[in-house]
Formats: sequence, C-alpha cells, structure tokens
Amino acid sequence: MLRFASPVLTPASGTFADVPIVTAITPASGGIARYTVDGTAPTVASPQLPVSGLAISSTGTRLRVI
Repeated sequence: MLRFASPVLTPASGTFADVPIVTAITPASGGIARYTVDGTAPTVASPQLPVSGLAISSTGTRLRVI
C-alpha cells in the first residue's frame, strides 16, 4: 500500500464561534482528500472534500481526512 503525506487542513482543529469552512491542501500533486464527519476513518469510498471547502455546522463534529 502506498502512503502519502496527510492533507493540510485550514483552519486547524479547535473550537469556533462561527461555522468554519474547512479546506484541505494535498501535498501530492493531483491528490484527493476524502473525509468522514462521524469520527470513523475515511476510506477510498468516502466522499471527496470539495475544493471550495466543507462547512461544519454541527456542534461536536469530528472531521477526519485522508
């Protein structure tokens, strides 16, 4: 199995007063960031993180990205 560097998320983890829009930069050219919001590990079948970002509006959401 090939391993690549993890995507860089903006903003970083934390608690936010307003709804954050999370974006990811993949270190590998042409890389695809896949995510889950239920705390489980993402797989190749998980949805692709949109280039425009993902609004996290639920309290306690745990976003995981590969």
